[in-house]
Amino acid sequence: MVRCARRRRPAHPPARSCAASTATATSAPRPPGATPRDPNRRGGITTDTVNDIIKAAARAADLTPTPTPEELTAAAQTKQEAVAAADAAPTAEEANVIVKTWRTAKRAARAAVRRITGHRFRRRPIQAMPAAGNPPEVVAVYSRHSPRSSAFDAHRNNQIA
Repeated sequence: MVRCARRRRPAHPPARSCAASTATATSAPRPPGATPRDPNRRGGITTDTVNDIIKAAARAADLTPTPTPEELTAAAQTKQEAVAAADAAPTAEEANVIVKTWRTAKRAARAAVRRITGHRFRRRPIQAMPAAGNPPEVVAVYSRHSPRSSAFDAHRNNQIA
C-alpha cells in the first residue's frame, strides 16, 4: 500500500511523484529505527506495522489461537515427511503431487484458524453500514470502492470472511 502525499510540509523536502514512491515501496524491509527512504513517510507507519499491532492485540485478547509447541513440532514433522516422500518419488510429477498435497493440507489447516488482520477493519464497516440503513452507493464511496465493484459486493454480502 503506497500513499502519495498531496500536502507538503515545510520541514520536508519537495514531494516526489507517486511513481517514485512505488519503486521504493517494493524493496526489502528496513530495519527498525532506520531512516525511511521516502522523506514524506517520516513519522508514519506502514501496513506491516498496522498488521503487527492488530495481530499482537488479537493474540493478547485471546481472539486468535497461538500454536502450541506440539502443534509446531507436528507441522515441522509433516513437512519433513512430505519433503522426504517427494525426494523418494520416481518422477518429478509425482514429487510435485506430493508437495502440492502437503501445501493444500497446510492451507486448509490455516484457513480453519480464525485470523484477525488489518483488512477486517475494511470489511466490517462495509457489512455494518448497510445494515444500519446507509445506501450501498454511500458505503461504496466511503470505502473507496466502485459502486459496481465485485469486491464491494463480496464484502457487503459477507462472502469474504
